[in-house]
Amino acid sequence: MWLGILGLYLAGWGEGLVRAGVALVDLFHGKPLPDHRPVPSIDATVHGLVSVGVDLAIAVVAIGAIVLIRPVGERFDARIFFRSIPLTTAAIIFGWTAVDVVAAYFPRNGYPAVPIGADGLTLLREYGGSFAAGPAEEFVLLGLVLVGLRFVGLRWINVLIAAVVLRVLFHAYYGVPALGLVVWAGLMVLLARRFGIWVLPAAAFAHSVWDLLQSWTGAAPKADREWPELVNGLWVLGSLVYLGLELVAWGVRVRKRRRAVGTQSASG
Repeated sequence: MWLGILGLYLAGWGEGLVRAGVALVDLFHGKPLPDHRPVPSIDATVHGLVSVGVDLAIAVVAIGAIVLIRPVGERFDARIFFRSIPLTTAAIIFGWTAVDVVAAYFPRNGYPAVPIGADGLTLLREYGGSFAAGPAEEFVLLGLVLVGLRFVGLRWINVLIAAVVLRVLFHAYYGVPALGLVVWAGLMVLLARRFGIWVLPAAAFAHSVWDLLQSWTGAAPKADREWPELVNGLWVLGSLVYLGLELVAWGVRVRKRRRAVGTQSASG
Protein backbone atom coordinates (compact mmCIF):
# COMPACT_ATOMS: atom_id res chain seq x y z
CA MET A 1 0.00 0.00 0.00
CA TRP A 2 2.78 2.43 0.93
CA LEU A 3 4.64 1.69 -2.29
CA GLY A 4 1.44 2.61 -4.12
CA ILE A 5 1.14 5.91 -2.25
CA LEU A 6 4.81 6.68 -2.94
CA GLY A 7 4.28 5.81 -6.59
CA LEU A 8 1.34 8.21 -6.87
CA TYR A 9 3.32 10.94 -5.17
CA LEU A 10 6.33 10.53 -7.45
CA ALA A 11 4.22 10.13 -10.58
CA GLY A 12 2.38 13.35 -9.94
CA TRP A 13 5.13 15.50 -8.48
CA GLY A 14 8.48 13.75 -8.86
CA GLU A 15 9.66 16.29 -11.44
CA GLY A 16 8.53 19.14 -9.22
CA LEU A 17 10.43 17.72 -6.26
CA VAL A 18 13.61 17.57 -8.33
CA ARG A 19 13.11 21.19 -9.38
CA ALA A 20 12.45 22.16 -5.79
CA GLY A 21 15.71 20.54 -4.71
CA VAL A 22 17.62 22.35 -7.43
CA ALA A 23 15.96 25.63 -6.47
CA LEU A 24 16.92 25.20 -2.82
CA VAL A 25 20.54 24.46 -3.71
CA ASP A 26 20.60 27.51 -5.99
CA LEU A 27 19.08 29.61 -3.23
CA PHE A 28 21.86 28.79 -0.78
CA HIS A 29 24.47 29.48 -3.45
CA GLY A 30 22.94 32.82 -4.37
CA LYS A 31 22.07 31.79 -7.92
CA PRO A 32 19.02 33.15 -9.75
CA LEU A 33 16.13 30.73 -10.05
CA PRO A 34 15.45 29.19 -13.45
CA ASP A 35 12.14 30.16 -15.06
CA HIS A 36 10.15 26.97 -15.60
CA ARG A 37 7.11 28.81 -16.90
CA PRO A 38 6.38 27.63 -20.46
CA VAL A 39 6.06 30.22 -23.18
CA PRO A 40 2.55 30.60 -24.64
CA SER A 41 2.15 28.09 -27.48
CA ILE A 42 -0.05 25.25 -28.67
CA ASP A 43 2.56 22.71 -27.51
CA ALA A 44 2.77 24.27 -24.04
CA THR A 45 -1.02 24.26 -23.75
CA VAL A 46 -1.28 20.62 -24.82
CA HIS A 47 1.50 19.67 -22.37
CA GLY A 48 -0.27 21.62 -19.61
CA LEU A 49 -3.64 19.98 -20.31
CA VAL A 50 -2.00 16.55 -20.32
CA SER A 51 -0.54 17.38 -16.91
CA VAL A 52 -4.03 18.36 -15.74
CA GLY A 53 -5.33 15.02 -16.97
CA VAL A 54 -2.57 13.18 -15.14
CA ASP A 55 -3.35 15.06 -11.92
CA LEU A 56 -7.06 14.23 -12.20
CA ALA A 57 -6.24 10.57 -12.92
CA ILE A 58 -4.04 10.47 -9.82
CA ALA A 59 -6.90 11.96 -7.82
CA VAL A 60 -9.29 9.28 -9.12
CA VAL A 61 -6.86 6.50 -8.17
CA ALA A 62 -6.39 8.05 -4.72
CA ILE A 63 -10.16 8.36 -4.22
CA GLY A 64 -10.59 4.70 -5.20
CA ALA A 65 -7.98 3.65 -2.66
CA ILE A 66 -9.58 5.80 0.04
CA VAL A 67 -13.01 4.29 -0.65
CA LEU A 68 -11.57 0.78 -0.35
CA ILE A 69 -9.82 1.33 2.99
CA ARG A 70 -12.10 3.94 4.57
CA PRO A 71 -13.72 3.17 7.94
CA VAL A 72 -16.59 0.73 7.47
CA GLY A 73 -20.05 2.29 7.74
CA GLU A 74 -18.94 5.91 7.34
CA ARG A 75 -21.56 7.45 5.06
CA PHE A 76 -21.63 10.76 3.24
CA ASP A 77 -22.73 13.63 5.46
CA ALA A 78 -23.68 16.70 3.41
CA ARG A 79 -23.82 18.88 6.52
CA ILE A 80 -20.21 18.10 7.42
CA PHE A 81 -19.13 18.57 3.80
CA PHE A 82 -20.59 22.08 3.55
CA ARG A 83 -19.41 23.06 7.03
CA SER A 84 -15.89 21.96 6.15
CA ILE A 85 -15.56 24.10 3.00
CA PRO A 86 -15.10 27.44 4.82
CA LEU A 87 -13.13 25.76 7.60
CA THR A 88 -10.62 24.19 5.20
CA THR A 89 -10.46 27.51 3.35
CA ALA A 90 -9.53 29.18 6.65
CA ALA A 91 -6.78 26.58 7.10
CA ILE A 92 -5.40 27.52 3.68
CA ILE A 93 -5.55 31.23 4.57
CA PHE A 94 -3.67 30.70 7.84
CA GLY A 95 -1.10 28.51 6.10
CA TRP A 96 -0.22 31.07 3.44
CA THR A 97 -0.25 33.84 6.03
CA ALA A 98 2.36 31.84 7.96
CA VAL A 99 4.37 31.53 4.73
CA ASP A 100 4.29 35.34 4.38
CA VAL A 101 5.47 35.72 7.98
CA VAL A 102 8.44 33.38 7.44
CA ALA A 103 9.16 35.13 4.12
CA ALA A 104 9.70 38.37 6.04
CA TYR A 105 12.91 36.79 7.40
CA PHE A 106 13.95 34.36 4.64
CA PRO A 107 13.93 34.70 0.85
CA ARG A 108 10.84 33.30 -0.80
CA ASN A 109 10.98 31.74 -4.24
CA GLY A 110 7.97 32.68 -6.29
CA TYR A 111 5.75 30.28 -8.20
CA PRO A 112 5.46 31.21 -11.89
CA ALA A 113 2.36 33.40 -11.96
CA VAL A 114 -0.18 33.62 -14.75
CA PRO A 115 1.02 36.37 -17.09
CA ILE A 116 -1.09 39.52 -16.86
CA GLY A 117 -3.41 39.70 -19.85
CA ALA A 118 -2.48 36.14 -20.92
CA ASP A 119 -3.96 34.69 -24.10
CA GLY A 120 -6.80 32.20 -24.06
CA LEU A 121 -4.60 29.12 -24.45
CA THR A 122 -2.40 30.11 -21.54
CA LEU A 123 -5.45 30.82 -19.36
CA LEU A 124 -6.96 27.46 -20.28
CA ARG A 125 -3.79 25.71 -19.18
CA GLU A 126 -3.40 27.72 -15.99
CA TYR A 127 -7.04 27.48 -14.90
CA GLY A 128 -7.07 23.76 -15.64
CA GLY A 129 -4.00 23.31 -13.47
CA SER A 130 -5.53 25.39 -10.68
CA PHE A 131 -8.69 23.29 -10.72
CA ALA A 132 -6.85 19.96 -10.76
CA ALA A 133 -4.54 20.95 -7.89
CA GLY A 134 -7.34 20.64 -5.33
CA PRO A 135 -8.35 16.99 -5.78
CA ALA A 136 -4.87 15.82 -6.76
CA GLU A 137 -3.12 17.30 -3.73
CA GLU A 138 -5.77 16.84 -1.06
CA PHE A 139 -6.65 13.23 -1.83
CA VAL A 140 -2.96 12.23 -1.98
CA LEU A 141 -1.14 14.55 0.44
CA LEU A 142 -3.94 14.38 3.02
CA GLY A 143 -6.48 11.70 2.15
CA LEU A 144 -4.30 8.66 1.50
CA VAL A 145 -2.05 9.54 4.41
CA LEU A 146 -4.99 9.99 6.77
CA VAL A 147 -6.95 6.88 5.82
CA GLY A 148 -3.90 4.70 5.23
CA LEU A 149 -2.15 5.44 8.50
CA ARG A 150 -5.33 5.13 10.54
CA PHE A 151 -6.19 1.88 8.73
CA VAL A 152 -2.98 0.24 9.97
CA GLY A 153 -3.62 1.49 13.48
CA LEU A 154 -1.14 4.35 13.76
CA ARG A 155 -1.93 7.28 16.02
CA TRP A 156 -3.06 10.74 14.97
CA ILE A 157 0.35 12.19 15.80
CA ASN A 158 1.81 9.94 13.08
CA VAL A 159 -0.82 11.19 10.63
CA LEU A 160 0.03 14.77 11.56
CA ILE A 161 3.78 14.30 11.07
CA ALA A 162 3.35 12.53 7.73
CA ALA A 163 0.87 15.11 6.39
CA VAL A 164 3.12 17.99 7.42
CA VAL A 165 6.22 16.45 5.84
CA LEU A 166 4.47 15.71 2.53
CA ARG A 167 2.84 19.15 2.33
CA VAL A 168 6.08 21.01 3.03
CA LEU A 169 8.13 18.82 0.67
CA PHE A 170 5.62 19.35 -2.12
CA HIS A 171 5.94 23.13 -1.75
CA ALA A 172 9.70 23.11 -1.08
CA TYR A 173 10.31 25.22 -4.19
CA TYR A 174 9.21 28.23 -2.12
CA GLY A 175 12.35 27.82 -0.04
CA VAL A 176 12.44 28.18 3.76
CA PRO A 177 9.04 29.98 3.87
CA ALA A 178 7.43 26.68 2.85
CA LEU A 179 7.78 25.73 6.52
CA GLY A 180 4.82 28.03 7.16
CA LEU A 181 2.63 25.42 5.50
CA VAL A 182 3.01 23.33 8.64
CA VAL A 183 0.04 25.42 9.80
CA TRP A 184 -2.08 24.44 6.79
CA ALA A 185 -1.25 20.73 7.02
CA GLY A 186 -1.73 20.64 10.79
CA LEU A 187 -5.12 22.33 10.68
CA MET A 188 -6.29 19.99 7.92
CA VAL A 189 -5.45 16.97 10.07
CA LEU A 190 -7.23 18.49 13.07
CA LEU A 191 -10.34 19.10 10.95
CA ALA A 192 -10.20 15.53 9.64
CA ARG A 193 -9.96 14.21 13.17
CA ARG A 194 -12.94 16.32 14.21
CA PHE A 195 -15.25 15.72 11.24
CA GLY A 196 -14.03 12.52 9.57
CA ILE A 197 -13.10 11.70 5.98
CA TRP A 198 -15.76 13.97 4.49
CA VAL A 199 -13.38 16.82 5.14
CA LEU A 200 -11.41 15.50 2.14
CA PRO A 201 -13.80 16.46 -0.70
CA ALA A 202 -14.45 19.77 1.05
CA ALA A 203 -10.69 20.39 1.25
CA ALA A 204 -10.30 19.52 -2.44
CA PHE A 205 -13.10 21.91 -3.40
CA ALA A 206 -11.76 24.72 -1.20
CA HIS A 207 -8.24 24.22 -2.57
CA SER A 208 -9.45 24.37 -6.18
CA VAL A 209 -11.49 27.51 -5.55
CA TRP A 210 -8.53 29.14 -3.78
CA ASP A 211 -6.12 28.41 -6.62
CA LEU A 212 -8.63 29.49 -9.28
CA LEU A 213 -9.24 32.79 -7.51
CA GLN A 214 -5.51 33.44 -7.21
CA SER A 215 -5.00 32.66 -10.91
CA TRP A 216 -7.97 34.82 -11.93
CA THR A 217 -6.72 37.75 -9.86
CA GLY A 218 -3.13 37.37 -11.03
CA ALA A 219 -4.03 37.16 -14.71
CA ALA A 220 -6.31 40.20 -14.73
CA PRO A 221 -4.78 43.52 -15.85
CA LYS A 222 -4.51 45.98 -12.97
CA ALA A 223 -7.33 48.08 -14.40
CA ASP A 224 -9.66 45.05 -14.45
CA ARG A 225 -8.90 43.50 -11.05
CA GLU A 226 -11.90 44.96 -9.25
CA TRP A 227 -14.13 41.90 -9.68
CA PRO A 228 -11.47 39.24 -9.06
CA GLU A 229 -10.27 41.02 -5.93
CA LEU A 230 -13.86 41.52 -4.73
CA VAL A 231 -14.77 37.86 -5.17
CA ASN A 232 -11.47 36.79 -3.61
CA GLY A 233 -12.00 39.10 -0.65
CA LEU A 234 -15.58 37.93 -0.09
CA TRP A 235 -14.45 34.29 -0.20
CA VAL A 236 -11.77 34.95 2.40
CA LEU A 237 -14.01 37.11 4.59
CA GLY A 238 -16.90 34.66 4.45
CA SER A 239 -14.66 31.76 5.43
CA LEU A 240 -13.16 33.63 8.39
CA VAL A 241 -16.56 34.84 9.57
CA TYR A 242 -17.91 31.30 9.44
CA LEU A 243 -14.87 30.07 11.38
CA GLY A 244 -15.64 32.68 14.02
CA LEU A 245 -19.25 31.49 14.24
CA GLU A 246 -18.11 27.89 14.63
CA LEU A 247 -15.74 28.88 17.43
CA VAL A 248 -18.51 30.80 19.21
CA ALA A 249 -20.88 27.83 18.90
CA TRP A 250 -18.17 25.52 20.20
CA GLY A 251 -17.57 27.80 23.18
CA VAL A 252 -21.31 27.81 23.98
CA ARG A 253 -21.44 24.01 23.86
CA VAL A 254 -18.43 23.71 26.15
CA ARG A 255 -20.00 26.13 28.65
CA LYS A 256 -23.28 24.21 28.64
CA ARG A 257 -21.49 20.92 29.27
CA ARG A 258 -19.57 22.41 32.16
CA ARG A 259 -22.76 23.81 33.66
CA ALA A 260 -24.45 20.43 33.29
CA VAL A 261 -21.54 18.67 34.99
CA GLY A 262 -21.55 21.28 37.78
CA THR A 263 -25.29 20.86 38.29
CA GLN A 264 -24.98 17.07 38.49
CA SER A 265 -22.11 17.35 40.97
CA ALA A 266 -24.10 19.77 43.16
CA SER A 267 -27.19 17.58 43.16
CA GLY A 268 -25.12 14.46 43.87
